Amino acid sequence: MNSEICKFILGGMQNRQLKFLNISWNNLSGDCVPDLVRILEENHWLTKLAVQHNRFGEGDLTSFAEVLAQHENLEYLDISHHYIGNTQFVKIYNAIQGPISMLKQFNCRKNRVGGRKLT
Repeated sequence: MNSEICKFILGGMQNRQLKFLNISWNNLSGDCVPDLVRILEENHWLTKLAVQHNRFGEGDLTSFAEVLAQHENLEYLDISHHYIGNTQFVKIYNAIQGPISMLKQFNCRKNRVGGRKLT
């Protein structure tokens, strides 16, 4: 069911000039990451991305972090309320610290980093 919902929400998205994408509170899991990565790769106008309160876990966001490092217009990112863990958090953090990053706001609270939730 989750992959069907993901394909419905993200799979057919064709708007290449989208500036804000909010897919929060949709109970999406790692199955959705390929579609999310595709949207980031194809849409360089995106400045705000909110994916909080889904079910991304340890290991789900490696390709997401890789594409974040190449996205030069993203100013706001909310990945709060997941279970991404230490490794994924470090990958995402390093990606948004890259030389082309324009990120101004980063919300990562309530993730499992260091064995406990970030608050």
